[in-house]
Amino acid sequence: MDFAPRTQFAVDPIREGKSVVRVAGELTAETGPRLLRLLDRAADPARGTVRVFVDLANVWAFDVEGVEALRTARERLDGTGVDMVLTGLAGHRRALPGRVGRVLDGFETAADLDDAVAAN
Repeated sequence: MDFAPRTQFAVDPIREGKSVVRVAGELTAETGPRLLRLLDRAADPARGTVRVFVDLANVWAFDVEGVEALRTARERLDGTGVDMVLTGLAGHRRALPGRVGRVLDGFETAADLDDAVAAN
């Protein structure tokens, strides 16, 4: 029997050049491509986006293939003028597999989404 991943994504409307993508559930090989497609749209400089925040506070399962989608999105943003900030990782750091943590170490992060959006 095949079960769909228990993952939900939400994209907040762009305000003041800031876009927020919220992830809840699993960030894995199965869900990473879907997140990548959402990030491509949410981080579109043609729509006025200058910064995209990806909130991972409600993600309960990570694998390296899933977080590679984040790295791919960031690489696509290089040179576009759009920055990516990951939020909500503080509660996960100790439990992350080593390779996942190493991929995520390469990102700009903030502990709290609301504080990060307000400050940037």
